Amino acid sequence: MNFLSLSPKPVQHDSLRWIASEAQRGVRFAVRLPSLGSRIELTRRLQALTRQNEFLANGNDLQQLERALSELLVQRLLIEWGLAGLEGLQIDGQAASVESLIDRGPETLVSEIAAQIRAECGLTEDERKNF
Repeated sequence: MNFLSLSPKPVQHDSLRWIASEAQRGVRFAVRLPSLGSRIELTRRLQALTRQNEFLANGNDLQQLERALSELLVQRLLIEWGLAGLEGLQIDGQAASVESLIDRGPETLVSEIAAQIRAECGLTEDERKNF
């Protein structure tokens, strides 16, 4: 009897995905692909901000301002958690880092990256509204 022994190839799993920016030509960024552990970590970190957003959603002007701040903090958290690499961008003559992107980078790129991280996490439309 001849048995063909096919050695199974190991399954390759990449924990990052590189994406070419649409907001900034020539820039590409790597986002973390969620795992169980990273999804738990992100959910815990976003939980308090999400509760605050829900509470402030129908409030007065001051509460609306607080909600806007909370939404910006969520965006910052998503970038800090999910941005793993950035290429092709210099800020003030230096290669961009996560910190410099948040502090001094183009807001359109920050928004694009945060939206991509949300998409990679597979959030529903209702969940995206809260984040």
